[in-house]
Amino acid sequence: MKPISIFAAVFAIGLVAGQHASNALPTAPMATDEVIALVVAPDEIWIDSEFDHPRVVVQARFASGLTRDVSLAATVDVQPPGLAYLDSEARLVPRENGEGRLVASFGGVEVKVALRVRNCDERPRPDFRRDVVPVLTRHGCNAGGCHGSAAGKNGFRLSLFGFDPQEDHARLTRELRGRRLDVGSPRESLVLAKPTMAVPHRGGQVLAADGVDHDTLLRWIEDGAEAENPQRAARLKRLDFGPSEMVAIGAGARQRLVARAIYDDGSDDEVTALCLLSSSDSAVVTVDGEGLLQSVGVGEARVMARFGIFAEVVQVIVLDPEAKAPTWAAEPENLVDRHLFARQARLRVVRSEPADDFVFLRRLYLDLINRPPTLGEQQAFFADGAPGRRDRLIEALLDSDEVADTLALDWADVTGVTEDVNRVSPKEARAFGLWLRDAFRGRRPVDQIFRDILVAQGPTFDEPESTFYSAHR
Repeated sequence: MKPISIFAAVFAIGLVAGQHASNALPTAPMATDEVIALVVAPDEIWIDSEFDHPRVVVQARFASGLTRDVSLAATVDVQPPGLAYLDSEARLVPRENGEGRLVASFGGVEVKVALRVRNCDERPRPDFRRDVVPVLTRHGCNAGGCHGSAAGKNGFRLSLFGFDPQEDHARLTRELRGRRLDVGSPRESLVLAKPTMAVPHRGGQVLAADGVDHDTLLRWIEDGAEAENPQRAARLKRLDFGPSEMVAIGAGARQRLVARAIYDDGSDDEVTALCLLSSSDSAVVTVDGEGLLQSVGVGEARVMARFGIFAEVVQVIVLDPEAKAPTWAAEPENLVDRHLFARQARLRVVRSEPADDFVFLRRLYLDLINRPPTLGEQQAFFADGAPGRRDRLIEALLDSDEVADTLALDWADVTGVTEDVNRVSPKEARAFGLWLRDAFRGRRPVDQIFRDILVAQGPTFDEPESTFYSAHR
């Protein structure tokens, strides 16, 4: 691998990720674009009660690399038909217990997903940890700016983001002689009246009186506000979130996402609306509280879903409508180039032509040792007429003391161990810098350098790498 390619890769990826276009027009996949795959989310469907209506998302992936949400355009059948049916919002509604499959087809491509229905005539009692705490988290009740703060709000405190469900249950049901709940008249409970603004609430209205979350809290109170329902007391094992990517052209493209909580007893819940959903760049893509993505501008972003202690991300790429898939004559020369070229092709980024020898020479010296080449160094380079002179120059520079000095200075800044730090003496800082220089001069990998820093013990003059802890104590 040529080290100079690492700098080029980081620089190019940074440019690609930062590009935006505010006036991009929505563009669908071309009519000639072939569907090469269908993705169904979730990839297996377990329905465990009459209230369990999981949303089904069908995504088409095209030969061009684009994706499109075809949930309402695809043909989706349940086999056998009596097991469940798909409503107008692409949610599966159970009819009878049993096992079968869901078959989705679009554009000549078909995919099958396992389907299981059980307890379809049962009304499960909500579990505090599994059902109630996520509702409180979704609406910000246990956030740091509300009742999750260290002091709570207006005399009521919850653990931050539901970290301690047992204590939260005690505070809801036992503090103030249980006045926050009214099992005799559940709808009159303060835990419902305040967030719906039926009575004054400093936090304003955060819960709709006719919403699903209100119904969950109401059913929990009606069923006795117990701390645990043994039938739903399983622990969260993982979070599935998908489809895993969205690749669109221009603004206005939409994609529905589904989040599914998987528990250690094999059961699952769709928790999309209970997740904390966020976009890493709202200038590229936005996401609403129900998991609907919408492209805004050209660029790349991640959409994150957080539920319980788990977080998962979906990658979003929005391409420029005017850009065409680039073609280059140059072939990748190393591992970094192969990944970088593939990334640029997918993002439809037109790469600059290879630099000529004069530009290459100047960039190489500035990148590696922070100075331009001297006249003598230029003459020596151009006097070398044998093939591969660029590779030989790179290797020679990497073996030089100047590169080791430059890297040592850079990484001293990165680690925060400099003479400017009050906790580090000039002598300690110089010793740490010399240790870094020797490490880079010996071509020690960066991961090994940081391992040495992390496990360092003893006086700083005996083990200079331990100065890192002096600087940050």
